[in-house]
Amino acid sequence: MNSPTKPEERVWELGLNIVPYYKRFIFVDAYNSLIMSPSKEKYVVLNPDNINEFSEIIIKILKEVPSSLIFFDSLSTIMDLCGEEVTVEAVRVWNSVAKLYGHDIVYNFTAWPYSRQTLTTIQEELFNYVISTGMAARNLLSVHDPAILDLNYA
Repeated sequence: MNSPTKPEERVWELGLNIVPYYKRFIFVDAYNSLIMSPSKEKYVVLNPDNINEFSEIIIKILKEVPSSLIFFDSLSTIMDLCGEEVTVEAVRVWNSVAKLYGHDIVYNFTAWPYSRQTLTTIQEELFNYVISTGMAARNLLSVHDPAILDLNYA
C-alpha cells in the first residue's frame, strides 16, 4: 500500500514500458490518508484499517470497469492494518465478485509470520496458484516454487 506513484516507479525500474497502457490504469490510494495527505486519485480509502471500506471500493471498481487484470500491490499490508481473518474473508468476496464480472486478480503478498491457518488458506484455498518471486537484478526476475508454509521466521 504505497503512494500511487510507487507502483509506477517500480514498473519503470523493471524496464517495462507501460506508456501504451497508462491511461487504462486505475489506482486505489490507501496510503495518503495514513499520512493525512490529500489524494489526486478517483478511488481513495479514507480509513485503511477498515476492511469494509476497502471492500466497498474494490467491489465498486470490479462492477464498474470492463473485464481486466486487477493487481493488489500489497495484500499483506491490508492484512496488517485490518487483521488476518477479516482480510481473508474479504478476499473471498473480492475473488467471487471478480469471477462474476470476468476479472483476473493478482495479489502481491509477503508471507510475514502470519498464523499457520492464514498461510494455509492463502496457499490452498484463496488463490489458483501461489508463486514466490524475487528480484535478482534489474530486468531479471527470479521465480521459485512456493513454500510459504515451510518458512522459518526465527
